Amino acid sequence: MSQLQGRFLALEQDLNQVLLERGEPIRMMILALLSGSHVCLLGPPGTAKSKMIREMCARITGARYWEKLLTRFTVPEELFGPLSLAGLKQDQYVRVRQGTLLEAEVVLLDETWKASSSILNALLTLMNERVWQESGQVHPVPLLILFGASNELPEDDSLRALWDRFLVRMPVMGVQGEAAWRSLGDACPAMPGSPPVSRATVTATVDMGDIRQAWAEVWQMPLSDMARDGLLELRSALASEGVSVSGRRWQAAVMLGRARAWLSGAQEVHLHHLGVMTWALWDALGMQEMSGAIATVDRIVLGLCQPDALESVKLEDAAWELMKDKPATDDPDLVRKLEPLLLQLKAIRDDLADKVGKAPADDGARIREAHGKVQQWHQELAKLALRAMSRLSL
Repeated sequence: MSQLQGRFLALEQDLNQVLLERGEPIRMMILALLSGSHVCLLGPPGTAKSKMIREMCARITGARYWEKLLTRFTVPEELFGPLSLAGLKQDQYVRVRQGTLLEAEVVLLDETWKASSSILNALLTLMNERVWQESGQVHPVPLLILFGASNELPEDDSLRALWDRFLVRMPVMGVQGEAAWRSLGDACPAMPGSPPVSRATVTATVDMGDIRQAWAEVWQMPLSDMARDGLLELRSALASEGVSVSGRRWQAAVMLGRARAWLSGAQEVHLHHLGVMTWALWDALGMQEMSGAIATVDRIVLGLCQPDALESVKLEDAAWELMKDKPATDDPDLVRKLEPLLLQLKAIRDDLADKVGKAPADDGARIREAHGKVQQWHQELAKLALRAMSRLSL
């Protein structure tokens, strides 16, 4: 493990200390940064999508940050700058780019899909080729990564091209564990008028030089023979389920696997590193189709690249179904009803613990996450049972 890789791992650890139950979105944001890709976080209001992005960006030192909340009334001048009056006097259609998105290395477009299609589609070449075309001239832009955050997916087919520019499309749900809710209750929100990110919480950073050096190393990561064969098998399996992936997206998705292998300190990309491709290969327009699209791709990708992780996700789902049967705290028969739930959760927890022990040292995140959630749920029910028994003994 090099010092450079250690800095990115420290960044991930720092973010996980600040953001509760956000391990996988944090990991994917870092992998996107390492692979030169863009990210769109999707989820209900109040799930800390924008906060996650701001916390991440606050830890990239030396980068110019630019943020904009988009609405249906947003006009091009707000993103790309006003027309230059001096330029118009010389019959040139140019913009004053100082202080705009065009000069930023790191960008957040909040409520991404609220803006008009004409505004959003103006971002196409900027995001993909990192250039801005103006008055017949092509100008490079310094953009490293563009983040989108939204509680909706685009439903207009005219936005499909821009939707395709976001390689990582990551759903973000609310916190579930009792410990996380307790932490939220203990902590105070930021006071009105305070900065969106407290500098006191930033203990690990990376700079522009770190990112560019990491790019040079990630781009050199070779694929193992098993990973090459697995990619062909994966493409065939996706096609058989009707999942179509363009050549450009496929190549970019494999870069996420390269970034994952590099971050783990591996010398080449192994098959299990490609499990992160799920978040680049699913596709849907509209929130109603999102869950099904993700589930289909996740089942195929994990089934091939990380079969134990797929089994862990299924076990987590089974545990959550048990949690839905949790009796009310004032149920007079609470202890008796909790007993079978506790026994079943314990069996799932122990099964997951066994899988954690067998997981690859450099990539068992999905398994550990599932085990952690089930362990929290089991502890939650155990405490509930103990409180009920204490009341009975009194």
